[in-house]
Order: sequence, then C-alpha cells, then structure tokens
Amino acid sequence: LAEPVRPSLDVPDVTAATQAALERRPELAALDEALRENALRRDAALAGHRPTLNLSATAQYLGPNRDERWWNTDTAGLRTHHFFAGIGLSMPLYDAGLTQARAGGLTSERDALESRRRDAALSVRRDVERSVSDLRVAQAMWQSDSSRVEIAGEALAVAAAAYKGGTGGATDVRDAESALADARGDQAQSSMNYWIARAELEHAIGAISRKER
Repeated sequence: LAEPVRPSLDVPDVTAATQAALERRPELAALDEALRENALRRDAALAGHRPTLNLSATAQYLGPNRDERWWNTDTAGLRTHHFFAGIGLSMPLYDAGLTQARAGGLTSERDALESRRRDAALSVRRDVERSVSDLRVAQAMWQSDSSRVEIAGEALAVAAAAYKGGTGGATDVRDAESALADARGDQAQSSMNYWIARAELEHAIGAISRKER
C-alpha cells in the first residue's frame, strides 16, 4: 500500500478562510442574485409612476405610378407614398395604489432575503470556525500519535538489542512490538481524522479540490 501523504502543519487563518467562504459559498451567491433580481423588479414596479413616451411612424403605399414603378420622385404628381410620424406622452395620475402595493410587496421580499442572507453568512462563519478548530485538534492528535510511534519504535529497538545481548526476554520484545502496532494504528486513525477535517474545512470554505489525471 502507498503511504498516505503526511498531514500538513499549516492551518489556514480563520479570518482569511472566513472571507474566502463568504466569497465562494454557493448559497450566498444565490441569495445575492435573488437580491439583485428583487431590486430590478422593484425598479420596474416603481416605473408605473413615471411618464411614458410613445413614438410612432407609418409609411403608406397607395398604388403604382404611371410607369408602374414603385418609387418615382422625378415626375411631379405621381408620388404614391404617404409618411406619418407621431409622438405621445402619457402620465399616470391615479392607479388606486396598485404601483405602491407592488413595490411594497417587493420591499418586504427584499427584507426577507436580506435577513436570510445575514443568517446564511453567520452559518458560514460558524462552519469555518468549527472546521478550523476541528482541524487543529486533529493535527495535534496526529502529532501526539506520531510521537508515540517514534517512542514505541525506539523501545522496540532497545528490547530487541537486550534480547540479542541476553539481558532481555522475548516477552519484552513482543510487548514492544504490540505497543508499536497499537501506536501505528492510532496514528493511522488520527491521520484519517486529519484529512476528514481538512476536507470539511475545504467544503466550509467552498473550495473544490480536483485530482489531476
């Protein structure tokens, strides 16, 4: 089996990790888009109180001229085209409060979205802080178990040397081997816990890790 990558002793800064999470988390991005949509819809609703400018133009063809040409500007009296243009301005005076009601509904929706955005941001901050804390604990546990493995390895070497020199028994060697195996098992478990904590932190930040193929 390939030996797993040793855990890194570098732990991300909480402030930087939180800022990255606030920029990357998809739920926050979705709420930001919803707020922008709400602002546009509210502006559109308030446009009901604004004046409306209408422009119109018409080109009319009555029939062919004497030479059966559709366009003839050289012969006077044979122009068979009429052009009309108009401009109109309308100003809403009274709509029984419909525009304000629509805008008010959208304002209430915006307040609800802003409240959800604040709650989501707080949740993201808690996720990042908890993940960083769990990563630090997992890192400390791995370091402690790694130290136990080194100590158990040295104890095994001493027991084996004593056995070869005739000053120690086989029982001491077996006990040392058992202690080393237990320490390595704990180290493997703490290493797995470390990488789980690292993955949870990346998920909390919103980072996407991809293996290169």
